[in-house]
Amino acid sequence: MRKSLLLTIFVGMAALVAFSSQAFAITGPCSGCHTMHNSQDNVYMAKDDAGAPTASTYGHLTRSSCVGCHTGTWGDNRPLIDVTTAGGMRAGGFFDDTVGDRSTRHDPIDMFENGDGTLMATPGNAESGITLDPDELMCAGATGCHGDHDALKDTSDKGIAGFHHGSNMGYRFLWLADGTKIDSLGSPTYEYNAGAIADAGDHNVYYDDADDGISKYCSTCHDDFHGTDTGSSGAWVRHPSAQDLPGTWTPTVDYVNNPFSFPSNTEYTTDGAYGVTGAMVSCLSCHRAHGTANADLLRFDYATQVAGGDTEAGCLGCHDAQR
Repeated sequence: MRKSLLLTIFVGMAALVAFSSQAFAITGPCSGCHTMHNSQDNVYMAKDDAGAPTASTYGHLTRSSCVGCHTGTWGDNRPLIDVTTAGGMRAGGFFDDTVGDRSTRHDPIDMFENGDGTLMATPGNAESGITLDPDELMCAGATGCHGDHDALKDTSDKGIAGFHHGSNMGYRFLWLADGTKIDSLGSPTYEYNAGAIADAGDHNVYYDDADDGISKYCSTCHDDFHGTDTGSSGAWVRHPSAQDLPGTWTPTVDYVNNPFSFPSNTEYTTDGAYGVTGAMVSCLSCHRAHGTANADLLRFDYATQVAGGDTEAGCLGCHDAQR
């Protein structure tokens, strides 16, 4: 059964988050996020995930959980995780369980009590040393996606502690197990501005360096879908990731349906258009990290990709010869 989500917004939250490409720097009143004694005028300051005052407290005296802080309404300058396409789309997608089924999203136990237990068993990567029962997937920490993955960080709170006040903490607080910070540029408005989704003036720039790129990060758990793209006989066994698009192709620049990745020495910015020079295909060219309305967390409906059609998005956004 899914935990209910915070419906209220803390006073002053809109002023608390200032975002740059490599860090989330919290500014503003400390009381917007923390409560010293969880009491003011005989009212609890902490909120449960339904938005009601609660006697329960959270680590580091915060007033809510990861879920509570990152659920609300559009326009208050923080990444939201429980929204639908009707109101726009954050870069990571959404965890909305009213859209699609469990194959359409990751299911961290912070939000879904049973996690991803019905799906792939023990994803992991021998190189990273990580093995993971899907029932253990958290927002952050040792078995999470964000923050520090040290084995002692056994809750999301421990895994993310201090990151919001740090500098150069990696793209979206994503670290590899060895502490390497993932390098990419994040849109200052999280790909959302006045009802619009990513476009030439507001988008992420994903990097795919072999050491600290976004596809390298995804392979921490999903190593079967990353790496060498041919088998011993030369037959294709997986779609390549973190590889250059052939120079003979004419892919469509589409920041929503098939964003490209680039080498980490790119000079592209989040508020300017990019081209196809040096473009690479990454995991995020096809998928969103949290979830979508489509199977397999895809940015587009795979079933509607038809060779010989005139679609210039999704698969055919890159594979222009098949249009």
